[in-house]
Formats: sequence, structure tokens, C-alpha cells
Amino acid sequence: MREQTLRDFFIGAATVHQLADDLKGSLIRRGRVTEHPIVDMSDEFHVTAHHLLKLCDAALTGQIDLVYLQAIGFCLQASNSFVWDSDEPGGDRVSEVTADWSAPQINHPLTFDNVRKWRRYLETGEYTLSRGPANKAQQRRSVALRKRNHPLCPLHCITPMNALHGPTASRT
Repeated sequence: MREQTLRDFFIGAATVHQLADDLKGSLIRRGRVTEHPIVDMSDEFHVTAHHLLKLCDAALTGQIDLVYLQAIGFCLQASNSFVWDSDEPGGDRVSEVTADWSAPQINHPLTFDNVRKWRRYLETGEYTLSRGPANKAQQRRSVALRKRNHPLCPLHCITPMNALHGPTASRT
């Protein structure tokens, strides 16, 4: 997954089909470990609730598979390039939704019903999903790794998610 393609989708410079193609291979499952190969972009991009609404719409219309919201949420949470301010209008919603998407096995499953609820939350601020872990029956220790393609690391670096920003840290 290329951060630049996601940014380009947000600003209308890439189509949903280009994003969908880029997402292929963005989740590599090996037992309990999920690797997220991500190619970093060099510039910073400010993410808003409007950008996540575009992703909800693409998922709800079947243009991107629901499972890829996990890759997108993880990318946004772990990125040094995608930023948002939780103190500005909608910033807390971006933080909450990307955290939910990044770990569906702990938070909420990626279903059409839940995507509709996240969409409503992004628009109105009304969070209708339960707070706290929703998948208690499925809850287990989950390990997510991020493969980074970084100029200082000629090979893919694999970093546990919580080593990047902590397990529930918001991005500011």
C-alpha cells in the first residue's frame, strides 16, 4: 500500500479503482500476525472526517472490499505523514474511526452495518457502536506488524504497531 495513493484518492487525484488496486496485498496474514506493507510518502497530509466519508462510500458501494478498511485504518494510525488534530472539529472522529478500522478483531468487525454507523458518526458525531471491545468472543492477543519501506532502512523494517504510537494513541 502506498500512502501517496491514499492521499491522492482523498484529494481526487486517484480514482477509487486505483486505490482498490493499490490495496491488493496490503494485508498479509501469517497465523496471528498481520503484516501491513506500506510505502511512506515524504510530505504531510491533514486527514479530515470528509476523507473517511469517501472511504465509507467506496466500501458501501462495493468499490473497495471491507477488509481493506483495516489496512487503511492501520496505515493512517501508524503513519508519520497522515495527521489530524483531535481538538479541531471532526478530528476526534478521525481518530476514533481509524482506530476502530485498524483492529477489527478487537474493536468492531468490518461489516456493512458498522460502516454505515461509522459513516453516520463521521457526519453527525453520534457514535452508535458500543464503546470498548465489541468482539469479546473473538478477543485474543493480536499482533499487527508494519513493514516500512524507508530510505534509511534498505530492507522492509517490521515494527509492532504499539511500538510506533502506542496501542490507542491519537495522532496530532
